[in-house]
Amino acid sequence: MKKLITLAMALLLCFALVSCGGVDTQPAIDAFNAANTAFTALANDVNAEIDAYDEEFLELLYEMSDVLAQQKELLEGDTDLTEEQVTEMVSALKGIEDWCNETHPQLDVLKAAAALTSLAETYDETVAAFDALATKVNENLDTLDPEVVPVMNTMHDSLVAAGEAILSDVEVSAQQAAELEAALTEIHDWVIRAENELFH
Repeated sequence: MKKLITLAMALLLCFALVSCGGVDTQPAIDAFNAANTAFTALANDVNAEIDAYDEEFLELLYEMSDVLAQQKELLEGDTDLTEEQVTEMVSALKGIEDWCNETHPQLDVLKAAAALTSLAETYDETVAAFDALATKVNENLDTLDPEVVPVMNTMHDSLVAAGEAILSDVEVSAQQAAELEAALTEIHDWVIRAENELFH
C-alpha cells in the first residue's frame, strides 16, 4: 500500500519576524501559509484515494512535502535569514502554491491516466498469458475436452474488446478503466487456472 503524504502544519504567525539584520520574514511566512494551505487541500484529496495515483505523481508530492517542512523549519528557527534568502523562499513557495492550485482541479484526469496505465499493463500481462495458453491448447487439441475451445474463443473476444477500448480515441474514465481492469484480472486468473488444470 502506498504511504500517505505527510502534511506540514501552518505557521500560524500573523506578525512580522525581523532578524537582527533587520530582514522582514513576514512575506516568507505569508507565502508558506498560502503554499501550505494549497498543498494540504491537494494532499488531503490525494490521500483519500492514494492508490488511484501513479508513483511518479506521488513522489513529486512527497518531495514537495519535504520542501515545505524544510521551509517551515527555517522560518521557525533561530537562523538569521538574508533578504536574498527570504526572496528565494517567497518565489519557491509561490511556485508550490500555484502548482497545487493548478493541479487540484486535474485530479480526476490524473486518476484516469494512472488507471489507464495500470490497465494497459494488466492487458499486456493477460494477453501474454492467454497467448501462451492458446499455443499449448492448439498443440494438444486432440487430447483436450472439446469444450475448451469455445471458452477460449469467448476469452479471446473479451480480450479483443478490452484492447479496442484501451486503444480507441474515446475517453475512458477512471471508473471504466477500473471495471475493465477487473474484467481482465478475471480473465488472467482463469487462464492461470486453466493452464494448471489442463497441463499440470
